[in-house]
Amino acid sequence: VKSMLDENVNVSFFSVSDYVCSHLNAATPYVRNTNKYQGSVLEITSRVKFHVHVFAKTKIAKLPTLQKVSRIAEDNSKKVLREQQYKSTVNPDVEVTKEERVSGYMYGKEVVPFSAADEATMGYHPPVAFQVLFFARKKHIGIEFLKSEVDCVIAKPGAANARIAMFSLVNAMIRKRYVAVARYVGRKRSFRARLVRLSPGYTNGAPCLYMTDLACMHDYRDFEFPTLDNETQRPTQAQVDVMKRFIKSFTLDDEDFKPETTANPTRQSFYETIHQRALNANYKPSSERNPPLVPTEEKLNDVKGVMETLKSLFPVHLPSPTKTKEFWGSYYDQIKNVSSAQLFEEKTSKYTTRDINAGPESWFNEEKTLVNEVGNVHPVEDFWAMVDRQDKDLFQAASNGMITHIMGFLGPLGGENYYDKALSCIRALRNGCVKTSNGTVFNNFLRNLKQDLLLKHNNSEFWNSRLVGNSISLVVEDEDMNVSVSQKEAAAFLESKPKAEAPSKSMNLFTEDDDLSDMD
Repeated sequence: VKSMLDENVNVSFFSVSDYVCSHLNAATPYVRNTNKYQGSVLEITSRVKFHVHVFAKTKIAKLPTLQKVSRIAEDNSKKVLREQQYKSTVNPDVEVTKEERVSGYMYGKEVVPFSAADEATMGYHPPVAFQVLFFARKKHIGIEFLKSEVDCVIAKPGAANARIAMFSLVNAMIRKRYVAVARYVGRKRSFRARLVRLSPGYTNGAPCLYMTDLACMHDYRDFEFPTLDNETQRPTQAQVDVMKRFIKSFTLDDEDFKPETTANPTRQSFYETIHQRALNANYKPSSERNPPLVPTEEKLNDVKGVMETLKSLFPVHLPSPTKTKEFWGSYYDQIKNVSSAQLFEEKTSKYTTRDINAGPESWFNEEKTLVNEVGNVHPVEDFWAMVDRQDKDLFQAASNGMITHIMGFLGPLGGENYYDKALSCIRALRNGCVKTSNGTVFNNFLRNLKQDLLLKHNNSEFWNSRLVGNSISLVVEDEDMNVSVSQKEAAAFLESKPKAEAPSKSMNLFTEDDDLSDMD
């Protein structure tokens, strides 16, 4: 081979095993440098703008797709072909062609057809843009607000003025410890505009801006935890101090962990398996995997004292199990020696709920009891069970039952102990009315409730502390198009004082419910 090449060409030979092993130990895969920004300029103000390119700095490492191979395919591709058929709902024997199919979206309980032309007309495609909105201190927009891969913004190669502008901007942001928040639309026909954070830095000696998406309100999920009202539940200062020392002691230094030289354990295991399978078809990967990062003995000795203190300050008390899990085998052992006649005797009535002739798999296939009325023990669960019924429409019965229980919770047999339960019922009723497009039902109920609470019974505590405090107001037109209440009117409804009006003859909000006394 060397004799066939030019003398100026350097050639190196490797064995297949060495070549595969060199790829197994690769720390990070190669990311192709492709400009991701179809625009041309980064606009800071209407008068300050310069040409930039955007490249990928980091990328999520994905395993190659393992496509299935067909053994009956006639061609050499061996690809698995998947065919789907769409049948008409009117005549199941008639197939609907691709030209006759349109997308459908649920609107309440109806399916609204939406053609491709409608989607193209109604779709929002923002223009390509890269605009800086404002600058802020780096400590105010930390890494906890970031949620995407990292891109690198550099000056356009070959543009001297752009390189000078990028150098000045990056140095000024580093000196002031600022970051920028920008609006970014990288490509045409994009469906959304991204809100990104631009952090100054240097890559390969050149000034750049690292771009990452910022998390918005819909990206967060709220988790409610009970408050630590009890003094015994609050951590002491000693516990807080030892936890801080424990976290700090396990902080990895640059010498312990370097991302650019640390291999992805999942990718490394995948390619190791392929390598071994190529050499040995019967190779089976081990179920035990070594962790990618193992603390050294020196690191463990340094934190040994902190861990002992942590164990003493945070004792763990395991509760005794109150109920053991039972399997069908234990139940079968109980009844295998019981005759069919004894199953119907009064003394062995505990076995009469099962059929001894049925198989064990049928013991867990009991039909779920359908809910037909809202009970006073679990009213919210019963309400949603009735609303979600598919066999019949029980919304009117569910809403009337929920309103009846709310009246009872706030009536003479209720009181402050039932305020939280009444609030959860009102929330469920409002969400159910919005879901089924019956916002008028909830608005009428809330107006009558306000009249009875503030005028007739002078009970402003529940209204102010629960409804006003949690901003539970009327259903607005943005939530249900069948109502004509704006956001401004809904906000004013909570703060305004009710006017003396004739009470609705269909509502008596404070009826005495004898079942409430059974809940104590």
